[in-house]
Amino acid sequence: MRTLGRSTNIIPVIGRSDSVSEAESRVFKKKLMEQISKHNLQIYNFPIFSDDDEAYIARNNALEDQLPFALVGSVETHQVNGKQVRGRKYPWGIVEVDNRDHCDFLTLKEILLHTHTDILKEDTHEIHYEYYRKHDLIRQQMEKDE
Repeated sequence: MRTLGRSTNIIPVIGRSDSVSEAESRVFKKKLMEQISKHNLQIYNFPIFSDDDEAYIARNNALEDQLPFALVGSVETHQVNGKQVRGRKYPWGIVEVDNRDHCDFLTLKEILLHTHTDILKEDTHEIHYEYYRKHDLIRQQMEKDE
């Protein structure tokens, strides 16, 4: 993660979060964020600019607090209340992929495809690509000097 954090935006996620309870998920999320902080790993921070309105600032702060995102993935569809939903079926019920009460997939999808797409692109170009380019030029120069 340390190496990748220099080259790309990292948004931490927990896969197969349906295998733990909500309480266990909260504890795991907290421990994971503590480890990220302790090891000074660079992850995507939801930016706040001086001209942002209070609703946007509150939304970004809430997204920061929600990290890492707990995800459940499935391509299976099941009948729930007369509707077809994607999810995993268990003896006790169905965990729906597109239900915000069950997992953070919709939130992550919204971030990647709608609300933060432009910012992620800008970060990738202005920060991560420039870091890569600088180090590639240094590497090329060192190869020439050899």
